[in-house]
Amino acid sequence: NWSLSAPCAPRLACVCRRWYQVASSPDLWARVSIGFCWANPGKRQSPSTQSRIRGTLKWLIQERLSLLSEFSLHHWKEQVPFVVKTLAASCPRLSALTLSHCSGVSADVLVTAARNCPDLLSLNLQNSQVESVLGALGVCGPRLQRLFLTFSSRLSAILSSLTVLRLLNLVWSPKSGGCRASESRGFEHLQELCLATSSYSFVSDSVCQRLLCDSSHLKILDLRGCYRVTPHGICQLPCVDLERLYLGIYCSTKNLALPRTGCTLIARRWQHSLQELDITAQNYKEEDLAQALSILSTGGSRLRSLNLAGTKIMAPALRELLSGCPALSHLDLSSCRYLPRGMKHVYRGEADIRQCLGGLTQDLDTD
Repeated sequence: NWSLSAPCAPRLACVCRRWYQVASSPDLWARVSIGFCWANPGKRQSPSTQSRIRGTLKWLIQERLSLLSEFSLHHWKEQVPFVVKTLAASCPRLSALTLSHCSGVSADVLVTAARNCPDLLSLNLQNSQVESVLGALGVCGPRLQRLFLTFSSRLSAILSSLTVLRLLNLVWSPKSGGCRASESRGFEHLQELCLATSSYSFVSDSVCQRLLCDSSHLKILDLRGCYRVTPHGICQLPCVDLERLYLGIYCSTKNLALPRTGCTLIARRWQHSLQELDITAQNYKEEDLAQALSILSTGGSRLRSLNLAGTKIMAPALRELLSGCPALSHLDLSSCRYLPRGMKHVYRGEADIRQCLGGLTQDLDTD
């Protein structure tokens, strides 16, 4: 794995015969990072210099980078379209492309890379002047796993047509944007947002509100690990028919100030549409949980999956829920301290759910 400036790379082969043999093998060039050093910062390149740059890069890419998987280009103001198109033509295994602090990143360049590189999974365009990413997303969107962009009001407009946005294990530390941040457009067509994390989270009610201020069509909201988000904040979102809501905490809750009420607000807000709910390890009080489950079990509940692991759910409230949710096919009661022994596990399928209901009924009747 090498991190080199382009003028240096071809000269490695001139050190000695062994260096030539090593540097000539495409296996060596799996990851390449190229900075800019042909001219002083701010000075324009002469035509002869531009020609030498193109010649050097074309030779390097065609002769050495046939097995390239990760490529980074930093601080380039010219030649960026040439570099990317040459990569797309010669590096079919490219899986990660970074264009940092670059200019002239046109839409057709990104589309070319997306079409010619079927393994492209990661695209980093941070701090670069990008015309549009919609074309590239249209080509490689279904397979793209990582997309890095610098936020701006223009970017918000460009991405307003996104329907799915997944930012896993994101260390979210948003900077204050003043008046501009409040004026930027949201994601009008967004149907799924995932901000799930298994580590420290800065995602708060205000972050969710900024992202989802226009997302009335949202169906799936995954905030697992986002312990700063409150039920009150979630219920302020414009999502009318939310179907899947994931709020489970999958890290240590020892020093976390989790809300003790609010589950009832969530149940009342989306009782008509909610199909999956995950509140693993949330600290809602017994009364709040009981009232929430009572709401979810009435009015022809559509609930199919419920994760109550690590919560304070009580047996009477659980029996009422199971009696009123005929569509329920997945129930997680792991580590529920207030339930009878032998019931604290995962139930899958209608038969398991009926068995759980029967056990609860028998246990409560005995008491």
